[in-house]
Amino acid sequence: MSVRSPEEAQAAITGGCDLLDIKEPNRGSLGAADPQTIAAICGAVGGLQAPPPISVALGELNEWPEERPVPPLPTNVEYVKLGLSRSHQRADWPKRWQLLRRRVEEASGRKISWIAVHYADPQAGSPPLDDVLQAALEAGCAGLLVDTFQKGDKRLLDLIDVAALRNLRQRAQTAAMTFAVAGSLRTQDLWAITNVSPDIIAVRGAVCRGGSRTAGVSEDAVRAFRHELDRVFDANAAREAESNVPRPIVAISGSDP
Repeated sequence: MSVRSPEEAQAAITGGCDLLDIKEPNRGSLGAADPQTIAAICGAVGGLQAPPPISVALGELNEWPEERPVPPLPTNVEYVKLGLSRSHQRADWPKRWQLLRRRVEEASGRKISWIAVHYADPQAGSPPLDDVLQAALEAGCAGLLVDTFQKGDKRLLDLIDVAALRNLRQRAQTAAMTFAVAGSLRTQDLWAITNVSPDIIAVRGAVCRGGSRTAGVSEDAVRAFRHELDRVFDANAAREAESNVPRPIVAISGSDP
């Protein structure tokens, strides 16, 4: 679940979030939060008895020219995501992606688990899925996130169907990558998403006050979403048991409208 303050992080954790994702929703689908905000949230979460894993969004590759300084990430940041919007017209994007990953790791003084991102909406101008998957494999990425870039009337399931998502999940898991979905997902999408069997379901707008991704995270809304996910999963328990697919975890993402 995407949070932008220690207070939102506390609300998300208390409500039942399994993974925290730090980003600034006003800056886009994977909008990067300020380094001070990242440090404050990581400090607050790190002091908990059983802190959840933390991921950080760093915006889009094109937002990081070589002259832009890369801040170090706190030691309890486990995963990092970087969008590839408007990169498809530049053949050198894999090289630039590799260079930025290296710069982030050098600044942080350690290896980092990277999550490759595929935007389902063509308006994003991101590289084709096969190219992203190939680059992710070569980079040894820990996971693949399928998301939406533009936040408006179109949700993830308006842009890609369940069968295609299941195919992506199988390809990601064959490559030993975690598979996550996001993109304006709501509780009414859970029946369909459960049939995809992702490892992670990422939301923000669905768990914010008034359903707006730029409003604050609501502990009650997180709890309600968690409850509905568990209810839908349990309703499909026989199918899940037969296929031996684990229950997906809940993450708050900054990608919902």
